[in-house]
Amino acid sequence: MKQAIKRRLTGLVLSAILLAALALPAFAADIPAAPSGHSVLDQAGVLSEETINTVDGYNNALSSTGAEIGVLTVDFTGNLSIDDYALQVFNKWGIGDKKKQNGVLFLLVTGDQNAYCTIGTGLEGEITYSRIKQLLEDYARDGVKSGNYDDAVVQFTGAMYSELCSLYGITPGEGQPQPKPVEQDDSDLSGVLLMLLIAAVLIILIIGTSGRGGGRGGPGGGGGGRGRDVVFWPLFLGGWGRPRYYHRPYHRPPPGDFGGGFGGPGGFGGGGFGGGGFGGGGGGFGGFGGGGSRGGGAGLD
Repeated sequence: MKQAIKRRLTGLVLSAILLAALALPAFAADIPAAPSGHSVLDQAGVLSEETINTVDGYNNALSSTGAEIGVLTVDFTGNLSIDDYALQVFNKWGIGDKKKQNGVLFLLVTGDQNAYCTIGTGLEGEITYSRIKQLLEDYARDGVKSGNYDDAVVQFTGAMYSELCSLYGITPGEGQPQPKPVEQDDSDLSGVLLMLLIAAVLIILIIGTSGRGGGRGGPGGGGGGRGRDVVFWPLFLGGWGRPRYYHRPYHRPPPGDFGGGFGGPGGFGGGGFGGGGFGGGGGGFGGFGGGGSRGGGAGLD
């Protein structure tokens, strides 16, 4: 009797061990591989192509910093808690630069209407957990709870993108440490040169017409008569060839200075770089950089 009970207990234990062994691959399969060509994996099938391209655009703009934002949507996380699931996904995907450890993962669980954000080890202390919590409440909660998952992803990743831009000192929408200065257009430069040339011609005209002719010669010399003044015209006013001559009668120069003056060319508008999202066709995403996380982050209540 005792032997029979012992054999039965042994069989139950072995069965439990076998079931546990069979369950391990299932748990491993629940953690999906990183997406190819994009930074978003929409396993729940709730996101539009435009939303995916927007997140890809954020990552392309951040490429000079090594920071990366990954997004995963799933129906459920199985027997894992949402934070443990996010940690496993983060480290399997390798989000962020391998040395800087500056990745971000936004996990959206549609079946539970919940979301969680995990950050890389290198961002701990730079973006606090309370700050992540605040961003989730401000930008993700409404979309997650109402089922508007596109809005939740775009709003939250956009807010996190702005945080990373501020952290690394880049301009949102450009992805460069400093915006390039506005270069002067060739047509504007030509306009400046043209006005300078016209000014020079008018000065020559003023000098040539403000004085008297040669006058009469002194004793022993021939009469000078009224001299002939030479006016040099630029090519576009007088054409190519010999200088033109004319006789001018004597007259008193008019009083007063030469009025007028020349206005300079218009200035260039400053025009800051717009923030905005990255819509349109999107440029894809080259893949995550091998970063890791210790599980720091926050989620919705």
